Amino acid sequence: MKSNEGRKLVLTGHELTIKLTSEQTSGESYVYEVVTPPGIGMPLHVHQFEDEIIQVLDGDEFDVQIGSHFYKAAPGSLIYFPRTIPHRFLNVGEKPLKTLWTILPGASYERFIEDLAKLPEESMTDVEEVQQVFAAYGITILSNSVK
Repeated sequence: MKSNEGRKLVLTGHELTIKLTSEQTSGESYVYEVVTPPGIGMPLHVHQFEDEIIQVLDGDEFDVQIGSHFYKAAPGSLIYFPRTIPHRFLNVGEKPLKTLWTILPGASYERFIEDLAKLPEESMTDVEEVQQVFAAYGITILSNSVK
């Protein structure tokens, strides 16, 4: 599949392009590209069921926190967010960042993304509503700030 091919979703400020569904991988993984605009990220949160592997493809850099460790991730970087370890990221550059995400296992996480994408855009600022979707899939938001 080419870089610009795949089903497109927009949620929490990120543009997702689905590359491999969990059905295509027998539930083992879920793969998608993400374009994250400058100043956008995800607050500190923790997954109970999935590991995330992120490859930074293009752009400037991410500020990344994994547990108590802080990193800068530029194009070419590979980031591993293990389940049960709190993590967050923020595009601190001046250009959009393009990343490739692999979620292991993928079945439940794909349903999470689909449910999050069903929320009306105005609901994305309703922290309580977004947190309910996260919590339904074993993901806890630990901070409302991405910084």
